[in-house]
Amino acid sequence: MNDIMLAKLSSFQRYKIHGNYIPAFIYRFFIPDILGNTVDRVLYLDGDVVCNGDIQKLLNVDLKENIIAASEDLKSSEYGKRLNIQKYFNSGVLLIDIKKWNSHLILEQLTKEIEENIV
Repeated sequence: MNDIMLAKLSSFQRYKIHGNYIPAFIYRFFIPDILGNTVDRVLYLDGDVVCNGDIQKLLNVDLKENIIAASEDLKSSEYGKRLNIQKYFNSGVLLIDIKKWNSHLILEQLTKEIEENIV
């Protein structure tokens, strides 16, 4: 990890959403940049995710033309309804096509959104 990446990561320490610190939430979006071209895709799983089977099946999910896949968060569907969000996903289970993620500059877009709308 280079100094620029560390500076970006540490800059998110000051962000809050509704009084909660969110740096750990944001860090997962740096994974494709950190891994670069070493792998084609990455499966991100939060530390509290329990896998009862072979996770290779998740890695082999056909993303078609999509950049990222997430699992629907059934537990939080009521929360999504209150926010008028029809599809609420679990950000603790993400499959990312690294090449597409980086070629579409997703990290840069997310960083801009955070700077403009969350801070």
